[in-house]
Order: sequence, then C-alpha cells, then structure tokens
Amino acid sequence: MKSFAWIFAVLSVFAIAWPSDVEAAQSGLVNAERVNVRTQPNILSEVVAQVNTGDKVQVLETIVHDKPIPGNPREWYRIGLPEGAVLWVAEDYIDSTNNTVTGSRLNVRAGPSESYTVVARLNRGDEVEPTKAVGGWISIKPPASAFAYVATSFIDLNKAEEKEQSSNPPVKTETIEPQNTGNTPVLIVDDPNTGETKVLQSTIEGNQPDN
Repeated sequence: MKSFAWIFAVLSVFAIAWPSDVEAAQSGLVNAERVNVRTQPNILSEVVAQVNTGDKVQVLETIVHDKPIPGNPREWYRIGLPEGAVLWVAEDYIDSTNNTVTGSRLNVRAGPSESYTVVARLNRGDEVEPTKAVGGWISIKPPASAFAYVATSFIDLNKAEEKEQSSNPPVKTETIEPQNTGNTPVLIVDDPNTGETKVLQSTIEGNQPDN
C-alpha cells in the first residue's frame, strides 16, 4: 500500500494541472541567481538552462498544479527558452551541407539521448544552428518554438517593460511644414513628464525637424 502511494505521489508531480487564464505573452525579469529552467513544471524534470537576476524572459502561460506534492511549487511560468540553452537533435536527420532538417518531424530534446524530454519539434527544411556533435547527436541553439518552465516566484512580470520605459521615456514629436515667410522652422514637442506642449525654435538657420 505504501509503495502504491509513493508511485502515485511521483506521478502527480509530472501531471500538469489546468493552465490559468491565458494572456498575451508578457516580459518579466528574473529576481534571483542561478534559477533553474526546466523541461517540465516540476522539480524532478531536467534542467536545460539557468537564468540570473535581471535576465529578461518571455512569459507565455501560467501553469497551476491542483495538488502539488511537498517541495514542488504550485505555480510555474511557461517561458520562451533562453538563448543560452543547449538542445539536441539526432544527427541522422540533419543535412550537414546546409544544416536543415531532413526528417518530416524531428524531436528537439533536452539532452543527447531519446530518454531526454522533448522541448520542441522541427519540420523538414527547418534550419538549425549546430554548436557541436557528440555520439550521433548534435547540439543546437534553441529554435523559436522551444519553451521551458520556471517557478513563478523567481519572475517579476512587467518589470522588463518598466525598466525599458524608465531608461528611455518615449517622446512624441510632431513636425510642421515651414512656410515661405522667412520664419525659423519650429518643432512641437510633448513633454512626457508634465504633459505640456512646448514649441522649440531652431537655433541654426535652415535646420529642419526630422520627418
């Protein structure tokens, strides 16, 4: 009986519960060092990459476990796989002359063996970027379709957009056509901080605002 209960507990880790309301992809910033990026939303799955404080990730979906076992986070983010991750494909299905897929559908795995989790799939003709070959397998850079999982506690949503906006606030500009009146060209600028509209005159004769 105890043996059956243990098997059930392990299987429940790998069972993915319902995804929460799916939103449009969001950006987020990692808030800790050496955060594991995993192939499944559980702590027993393979680690395909690590991210660190300040790294930007693309959050695709939130996964919620109904009844997580002790030690396994309840909520995970499905994210686009970071560029630094290394994935693997079978060498037999890659044309070495142009690095394209020859099979009709090729599994992309977390390691150089069929025992590793599939994290993406490629179609015939898709191009890959190989990095090395080991024992009949080729490591490649993550394709755009690849994804993995990170516990939600390590990602701050929307922080990435806030950081970009604070470092480079948008400035709305509007140009006007100069008239043949001999007046100096002007530039109308909306101040993003006060919301006021300012009219600036050119200080160099003949200088025109950018179109």
